Amino acid sequence: MPSPGFYPSPRKTANPLTKKQEKSELRRFFRDERKALSESYRFEAGLRAIPHLLKCFGAFDIKATEDVIVAGYAAYGCEIDCHPALAILGKLGFRTALPRIASPEAGLTFHLYDEKTPLIPNALGIAEPDGVSPLVTPTVILCPALAVDGKGGRLGQGGGYYDRTLAVSSALCIGFIFSAQFSQAGIPTEPHDIPLDAVICENFYKFF
Repeated sequence: MPSPGFYPSPRKTANPLTKKQEKSELRRFFRDERKALSESYRFEAGLRAIPHLLKCFGAFDIKATEDVIVAGYAAYGCEIDCHPALAILGKLGFRTALPRIASPEAGLTFHLYDEKTPLIPNALGIAEPDGVSPLVTPTVILCPALAVDGKGGRLGQGGGYYDRTLAVSSALCIGFIFSAQFSQAGIPTEPHDIPLDAVICENFYKFF
């Protein structure tokens, strides 16, 4: 069973690594950690995270009212799948949404989503609503990540889509990851990096 871990210290070079270079090395490390999880474990983890998500929502007093919209994401590669969680939230009366990349330079837009909503792959190969589904403003955003640290620092894929989105959003931002991606060591941050409000994984949830 994966557990929160430490990533290795940055390799020693003639000149100290910049934060950008260190983050690049960490991305490689955590991608390998995630790929090492079996397909069955990744599937089960998405289900086991649901009770922790519901407990987290209860602690934040998030209820299924008309003005609450929970945005998830379409898992890409070896990311933990949040679709089972979105399906449960839908059955509990929550309105749910998925992101769409409007343009490479912009942040994300969010569109209402349920299990009948058609999805199409974007230029990156990530499934997203086709834009016909109504545009909405989420109150809670479940964010994918390569790693999250104990202060809410988030390491993303490097495209900046979520940082640009969260910078102008008032939504509660919650990381959704495998426990192996929760780092006991701090993640280097830059001014544009937006911290999370909480993190949820298959073994626990944590506030920041």
